[in-house]
Amino acid sequence: MGQSAAISGTYPTIRLPTRQLFRVHLLGRFRLGDREHETSYRARTHALHLHGYHGEMRLGGRAIVLEPGDCTVTPAETVSSYRLAVPGWHWCVHFWPIDHVPGDELARVPLHRHLGGQAGEVATALALATRAWEGGGARGNAALVACAAAALHGVLFAQPGPQAATTATGTRLERAAAAAAERLDAMLDQPADIPALARSLGVSQNRLAQAFQRRHRCTLLAYQLRRRMEHAQLRLLSTSDSVVRIAAEVGMPDLHHFNRRFRQVTGVSPTRARAGG
Repeated sequence: MGQSAAISGTYPTIRLPTRQLFRVHLLGRFRLGDREHETSYRARTHALHLHGYHGEMRLGGRAIVLEPGDCTVTPAETVSSYRLAVPGWHWCVHFWPIDHVPGDELARVPLHRHLGGQAGEVATALALATRAWEGGGARGNAALVACAAAALHGVLFAQPGPQAATTATGTRLERAAAAAAERLDAMLDQPADIPALARSLGVSQNRLAQAFQRRHRCTLLAYQLRRRMEHAQLRLLSTSDSVVRIAAEVGMPDLHHFNRRFRQVTGVSPTRARAGG
């Protein structure tokens, strides 16, 4: 493969080819609430995370203290786990190792680095890539999938430039649509009460639905279903948790219903997804 990681040492790295775009397997923003390292993650893919919380990560047996703005790369087949005092969010990109082509430069990418004020720039790149991924996905438009791969490449290898100044943008309805997505992300195990959600955001249900459709190109319920299945796919890909447990985590304890919905969204069965298909 030409891709190896040195887990021990002061500055562990992974050597990755720089001229080829990696094949993205999963991309998105996910909630993490692991305490005391109770769940071990191990995937056949590499994984890049941009962390938005304080906590501790064990990566290949090495303890890493995390704070918001930290970026980590977990090499394929490497065991990791987390301890968080308070649940938080991270951006996550799973991508497949690729064969090293002779003549392609191998660059050393740190397994852990603090991005500081530049984390906002990286988060923006990943958010834009996620929008493209949602429009294409693993089975969708090749150009949109390539957009996600290019963003990953930029995060891995490029030196971030000065962070652009940010200003409050967007109309009240646009902000409500963004807030609605975050609320739905935080309640994947619960039925979505759209009328209550609209009331809590101070907008009518119809206007929220219209603004959400413009922003996310889908309905609120379709968005929650997709996010549930993405979360399930992440757990299938990187943990040994049972399908029954994962289905309950995303609010679908009826296994037959979960299997049908998972196949509807991803195009494969949970068993096939776990195998990397």
